[in-house]
Amino acid sequence: MLYEEAKWIGEKLLNLSKPGDKVLNIGSSTHHVRKVSQPHMDNYIFKPLVENNRTIVHTDIIDEKGVDIVGDLTNRTFVDGLRNQKYNFVLCSNLLEHLENKALVVNAIEDILPAGGKALITVPYNYPFHLDPIDTMFRPKTHELKKLFQKLNFCNGEIVKGRSYRKNKFQKNYFQQLITQPELFLRLSLRLLIPFYKFTIWKSTFISYIYMFKHFSVTCIILEKTKHDTSNS
Repeated sequence: MLYEEAKWIGEKLLNLSKPGDKVLNIGSSTHHVRKVSQPHMDNYIFKPLVENNRTIVHTDIIDEKGVDIVGDLTNRTFVDGLRNQKYNFVLCSNLLEHLENKALVVNAIEDILPAGGKALITVPYNYPFHLDPIDTMFRPKTHELKKLFQKLNFCNGEIVKGRSYRKNKFQKNYFQQLITQPELFLRLSLRLLIPFYKFTIWKSTFISYIYMFKHFSVTCIILEKTKHDTSNS
């Protein structure tokens, strides 16, 4: 998660929510990621929410420290269980670009939200190819991202410029990230010379290089389930 992205999410969630509200963080990753490797996530999003009497529930498919509910969002029974817990907000940050079938998770988010509930969705806009375990290079603008969610109304959104935070250093573009890893830089540069080998991965690497000096950025949108939709109320 980009540093400024965390600030954006934290500010929006705190301003939109009220004491007692419940926030479901899907694809939450682990305690270590949120508090150690990317501490800005906890400092700007989760810590202020907890201090202001909001409840945060972290869910992921991995069973590790910091994951409150372990489960698969493509499993209907699991999604039904989450829906029954009546979350006021769903946060989905930097997950959709790693999914071949985005519709399954999009549908889960739409189903989990009750009438009047809001979803905050973020996806990289300018960020290099990164496997976790795949990267589809889904890099949408706001209108492209909101089109995925047919059952939710668009509230607002923007493309937020930000910095990556790695090993206690800020990096604002891919070039700054690569020069700290010269062996990787050389390996990727050589990889560009063989496009006929695993062309899809080569293409993604090439696109990352084209935008090497462009500022990192992320597409952020806020969606709401209409209060007239009483299916989950």
